[in-house]
Amino acid sequence: MTEVPILINAQLRSKQEEIQPTRCDVACIVELSNAEFYDFQFNPLADHDFIKEHLPDLKTDAFHAIPCMLVLGEGVDDGILVDPQGYDYARYTAYIPMARQLFQNEQVESVDDAIEDDDLEEDPFQGMTM
Repeated sequence: MTEVPILINAQLRSKQEEIQPTRCDVACIVELSNAEFYDFQFNPLADHDFIKEHLPDLKTDAFHAIPCMLVLGEGVDDGILVDPQGYDYARYTAYIPMARQLFQNEQVESVDDAIEDDDLEEDPFQGMTM
């Protein structure tokens, strides 16, 4: 039997001393056309109207999670998680492989299911670097 390769898009980091994820609240999902998504993917530091339009949706919550938007492209499986920190550009980003499937299959836990009071981190920005 021939082995089939498993391919995944990922952003690999070099020589990390530790891998520490940051808790994010996906406050909204923005779907762009395929062309708009690729423009955003290759120009994340440019000002984007869709980010500006969704800034009011990104409110800090009581769950000590960073409010983010998930940006998807029409017909694209992967997504980009964005924390603009009040700006019109993608100040912090994370590439999310298979993001569309995660949300369609409800594999991402809801905030109510995922967070217990004793699970809350003291510093919601732990692990983020500028």
